[in-house]
Amino acid sequence: MIPFNPLDLIGPQWHLVYPTKPRLGTMIIAAPDGTAGGDGTERSPVNLYTAVSQATAGTLVYLRGGTYRWGEGNGGHLNFSGTGTAVAPITFESYPGEWAVINGDHMARQYDAQILISGDFNQLRRLEIAWAPIHSSLAVWGDNNLVEGVYLHNGYGTGINNTQNASNNTYRHCAVVDVTDTTAGGGGGNADGIQISQGTGAIVQNCSVDGSSDDGFDAWDSSGGVFINCIAQNCGHRSGDGGGFKLGGATGSNNKAINCIAANNNGAGFNNNTASGGEYINCTSYNNGDYAFKNTESDSVIHRCVSFLDLNGNVHGSATETECSWQQTAPVDLISGDNRSPDFLQLQPTTYMTTIGAHMPAPATRSA
Repeated sequence: MIPFNPLDLIGPQWHLVYPTKPRLGTMIIAAPDGTAGGDGTERSPVNLYTAVSQATAGTLVYLRGGTYRWGEGNGGHLNFSGTGTAVAPITFESYPGEWAVINGDHMARQYDAQILISGDFNQLRRLEIAWAPIHSSLAVWGDNNLVEGVYLHNGYGTGINNTQNASNNTYRHCAVVDVTDTTAGGGGGNADGIQISQGTGAIVQNCSVDGSSDDGFDAWDSSGGVFINCIAQNCGHRSGDGGGFKLGGATGSNNKAINCIAANNNGAGFNNNTASGGEYINCTSYNNGDYAFKNTESDSVIHRCVSFLDLNGNVHGSATETECSWQQTAPVDLISGDNRSPDFLQLQPTTYMTTIGAHMPAPATRSA
């Protein structure tokens, strides 16, 4: 049985990510003790690298519960390079009722081994990636992929990195915890929780980041992406920027944050990073170490958002602001600022316009 449900990190009231039902076509069973010579059945499972190499459009790969080693001494880079289709994706996920962990804690920090999705129409679901030694815990280079219900933690580098101009990828119900940059005693500035560093049309939904050394979510050089129902907490260590959400930078533009929370981060809650466009709709910024909304441009929009206890104030820049907490004539107050409470950052019912700010079930927390 699954000893721990990482989806609890992103709110126990959100729906669980259910197993994919067996479907017509090829099914492969992999196991930690599987072999390259196995036939991919429950009685004779293959190892993970063999499953990846054999999977084609429509294949469902079930990973039996346990720890899978990768990288040094185990085949090098783990590259999900197959190509599926919209109606026949390639799916990798934990066997129903079990939990697969892809673990790199046997490798030294900065060992050059990476987990990546370079193919198109792949689905990586319901599993854990731990202790990646360099680059990122998971890099996505291909298009039209789905990463869902994946728990990534203690990696040296960014948690999830959508790069190489990868487009139209979806990230749902993922939790990233405690990622830092790759160098021992490093500055902390190269490890975001979820980074959409390049590409267009990314969807990041119902995801959480807790404790990344740089920013929580970063849309650095990408365009047309959207963050929905996401939470960034406790980000920014050493010289990391520590922003909750960045909606651009470089040439990125026209990204959105909808119903998102940035809380207790060392930098700004939401940072447009001088990118063009940028929309913030029903977002809440709480107790961050800079402005709630920073570096906004004249074509940025901040609508029905809440700022509470942010160090430098509400807005830095020239965005259009409508129906936000700081524009209300009556006081705006919160039920609770305790992230262990189901009422965390919810507005008091007596607050005028309770429809402003983010509204979601109990948010991410590692606190007991």
